[in-house]
Amino acid sequence: MKFSYNLFTLFSLIFLSYFSCLTAQDRPIKWGDIPRSDLEMTSFPQDSNASAVILCDYGESNYDDNLELIYQRHRRIKILTKKGYELGTHSVVVNMKDGDESIYGIEGTTYWLNEQGKVESRELDEKDVFKEKIDNERTLCRFTLPALTPGCVIEFRYKIRTNHIEWMRSWVFQESEPVRWSEYRICFPKSFGYSCVAQGYEPFVIKETKTVRRDFSGTARSFLGGESIHCNLLRWAVENLPAIREEPFITTTSDYVNEVDIQLIGYAIPGIGERSMLTDWKTATKDLLRSEYFGGKIEVTSKVKKLAEELTSAISSPEEKIKAIYNWISSTIVWSGRNRFEAEKDADDILESKTGSSAEINFLLLSLLKSAGISGDPVLLSTRDHGKVQDVYPILSQFNYMLARVTLGDKTYFLDATDPLRPMDLLPEKVLNVRGYVVKEEGAGWVNIKTDINNKKNSLVRIKLQDDGSFNGEFEESYSGYAARSLRNKLKSSKPQDVAKEAFLSDETDISIDSVSVTEQNSIEKDLTIAGQISSSNYAQSTGEMIYINPSFINRHKENPFKLQSRKYPVDFSYKSASRSYVTITIPEGFEIKDGPKTKTISTALNNLIYTRQVQIEANQITLLTKMETKETIFAPHYYEQLKEFYSYVVAAESEQFVLSKKKSDVSSPAILPAKEAQSSQSAKPESGIKTGKSKNEKRKL
Repeated sequence: MKFSYNLFTLFSLIFLSYFSCLTAQDRPIKWGDIPRSDLEMTSFPQDSNASAVILCDYGESNYDDNLELIYQRHRRIKILTKKGYELGTHSVVVNMKDGDESIYGIEGTTYWLNEQGKVESRELDEKDVFKEKIDNERTLCRFTLPALTPGCVIEFRYKIRTNHIEWMRSWVFQESEPVRWSEYRICFPKSFGYSCVAQGYEPFVIKETKTVRRDFSGTARSFLGGESIHCNLLRWAVENLPAIREEPFITTTSDYVNEVDIQLIGYAIPGIGERSMLTDWKTATKDLLRSEYFGGKIEVTSKVKKLAEELTSAISSPEEKIKAIYNWISSTIVWSGRNRFEAEKDADDILESKTGSSAEINFLLLSLLKSAGISGDPVLLSTRDHGKVQDVYPILSQFNYMLARVTLGDKTYFLDATDPLRPMDLLPEKVLNVRGYVVKEEGAGWVNIKTDINNKKNSLVRIKLQDDGSFNGEFEESYSGYAARSLRNKLKSSKPQDVAKEAFLSDETDISIDSVSVTEQNSIEKDLTIAGQISSSNYAQSTGEMIYINPSFINRHKENPFKLQSRKYPVDFSYKSASRSYVTITIPEGFEIKDGPKTKTISTALNNLIYTRQVQIEANQITLLTKMETKETIFAPHYYEQLKEFYSYVVAAESEQFVLSKKKSDVSSPAILPAKEAQSSQSAKPESGIKTGKSKNEKRKL
């Protein structure tokens, strides 16, 4: 890659959108200058759940005369509740090995109003700053501001010096509490090139760059070839950012927060020359394949070859060979729990120790496949909880996992042999809906990793209800796909009876579970089944003349998983799912149905999320067949309101009860329509995009 003095011009076009001229360079915060309005603040109307507000978070990185990078941070926070004390403790990791980095100038103060309305303060004591060694290189510096109390305002600042120009720090603007203002500025000579990738779902109120001249002396002057140097000054800022908190069905919050990631690309120095720090993907691919820790780990040793022959000698089908090798590794080699994309151990060492990291296990898989005449390739990726990768430059530190990919004809297999509870075609959830980079000499490139396997669950419940509201019955549940793997994992540490209690919400519903049995627990390619007896004396409510009973005994949706007003990032279900519940209730002699749940359908406008319930009544028996199906894995943010509304309807539907009353001589028929008549009703499509279909006497537009 060719570098020049003006190399950042190119990078600014690639990584940064249009920048207006910089209009002001005054820092947004002044040490010790706390507005009284911030001290008097008692709540944050924009977010009633806020336990604190980041009033201002300011950072900057620039070079000094010794050509050392100086990073400064100044942070001010309003504490609203005791939960907000968590933000009163701050931690930062510094690489102190051989003096590579040092932290200094740590200051902190807590401010509050006393009973007379006067401002009081207390400073952070030097002895309350702790440094803990993480490993041979990294040290954790941690401190907690003193005198924390609801209503106080805290601020702290510090500096970090490093002699590594590649260690310019990135910046995260959005957090688990609302942010009133966050800003980051960097300044560096034009002869240095940095990749600056900004992301986020909230708008930047400032996103600009400017060329400035800076006077240097000492080492910097000699190294840069002059006293007055052209520099790039970059500035990003956000205002009034909402909190981003853990929500169901996301990868990791770091994928969605506003942040700017900074990496050194290279430099061009007079008298020294040019150096590229980041190469292109083609070069990175070649380097990986030559590396003894990556491509060098796909080995056909005598031990590997002998084992491959033993495992596949009686098999002719390539697919069956893959399966035999995969099953042997997943059931024999124990995953150490370490996620890696490079390997330290050789194939023979793994065979001897019977343990390895994720990369080591999957490199052994590729080695055995190669020995059996089946070619495969390693796939680099970042797991869901590790965050998304950018693909402009090959920054290998983004990756933390490696899969194997095998192509047979028009069929592609992604394989990960780290879990004995997963069959060959079931990938771990942590790698679903992420992008992976296939590393091979010809045809390297990006692939989307996903699955067509559903999360399936079928439930059957039969009960006989008594006139006092008590009942006895039986249940059976079968699981396949991801549901089966999840339950098998639970059964490793939990009793079958405890697992069944969780499905029936036994602690809340007072349903007793007895005589539980499990079949096919160790046959990972078959459906897993759990069955048993159930009983309760308190689940149904009886007044003598009336009985009230909720038929949603098992796996009931009790609350809406979506609680935000809106969401600007996708809903990611990982995989498709389908559940089916079949419930029969035999009602006691002398009772009839007065009211209760009716047949209905609830779906989103695109029919990619559907809930149906069919109700049938014959003589003294009620039958309910309930289905719920998720046909898509990722829903764009503008569907959030529909999803939220859909689940609200489901929660409401599953809270409905049957009302039974003692028969009277003049009553000859139940007040509920049979399912046959109910099915003739048509679905209504409300303005919200949620469709509901009901029986004739219930049909309405929502």
